Amino acid sequence: SSAASDVYKRQVLFGVTTTRDTWGGPQNLKQRERIRESEILGPRIYSSKLAMDGEPRLHPATIPFADPGVAADYVRQTVAEGYDMIKIYSTLQQPVFDAIIDAAAESDTPVVGHVPMPIDFEYVLQRGLRSVEHLSGFGMYCAGPEAGLQPTMDDVYQGLNFCTPEKVASVAAMVAKYPVWVDPTLIVQDNVKSEWDRYTTVDVVETSHTPPILFLFAEYLFDIFKPRARAELNASRKVRLALVKALSDADVPLLIGTDTMASGYNVHQELALFVEAGLTPYQTLEAATAEPARYFGKEGEFGTIVEGSSADLLLLDANPLEDIGNAGKIAGVMLRGQWLSRERIQQERDNLQTEYAADRVLAGSMVPAD
Repeated sequence: SSAASDVYKRQVLFGVTTTRDTWGGPQNLKQRERIRESEILGPRIYSSKLAMDGEPRLHPATIPFADPGVAADYVRQTVAEGYDMIKIYSTLQQPVFDAIIDAAAESDTPVVGHVPMPIDFEYVLQRGLRSVEHLSGFGMYCAGPEAGLQPTMDDVYQGLNFCTPEKVASVAAMVAKYPVWVDPTLIVQDNVKSEWDRYTTVDVVETSHTPPILFLFAEYLFDIFKPRARAELNASRKVRLALVKALSDADVPLLIGTDTMASGYNVHQELALFVEAGLTPYQTLEAATAEPARYFGKEGEFGTIVEGSSADLLLLDANPLEDIGNAGKIAGVMLRGQWLSRERIQQERDNLQTEYAADRVLAGSMVPAD
């Protein structure tokens, strides 16, 4: 639990005042309550429960569902327990997917996540998926059924390598017809390492901002995501950037997300990747501030500086509209009216470094050396 509260604290120290955790669970509800009571430092949290997948499931940390009725009951239970959204995954079959969408609609709860590989992308959007995560669905659209891709870890993102400029333009136009947000999480895909890089490259800065316990999770990901699949994901980098630019040009609303372990630090990497994709710093900051509020139906409550809105403000030493890197030059953070000075932020970051150094000794060989 201290690792979870550290992750949330670190987000604030990098200027993140609202966060959406789509891989949630009971721990998040506890942390959210502690943050609300000002026991710990943290952002406003929107959380899902565990992700709902089909049978067999793609990822061992999801819950598999084969029966539409059982899936609908899980959705209702999730809403009753106080979660904000339903997270879906990659192997769901259409009858179960439909049951999830229908049950969530009873309480107007958003359904977010992966576009299930067995279901047509446009059908998923027609049914009202609130957001597409990690550009899932786009690869299957480009590959088409003739590619024979299967709902497995080997194939899950390989369809992106079938994308042509024409297909990218076509899929962006299709997505633009629906009220859906896209959270591309470019940084998590950029962080997927080839087998060679796994043993030869370490981002020292990123490592220093990552809770050491999470390196155990990274090792686990290497085990379930095989070398060929990782290499093929690396190969589609230009396509991912092109998709983000095409979606922006088609006026599809985007979100800044990370799905990574050094979560606060990684937000700034994601901002830079949006600009690398061809968005202006203004468009990029919009995806990090105003769009999340619109996404949750909370316009005027946070995300923009308007009268009556939550006092969540980031004070910077330099203009991020001139260089998106300036978003990381933080002079202070106003978190729901509480001012965190430059000195306080540095002190909190130093404290985390001290904790992490001790944890690295405990974790031993599992953690990359600085």
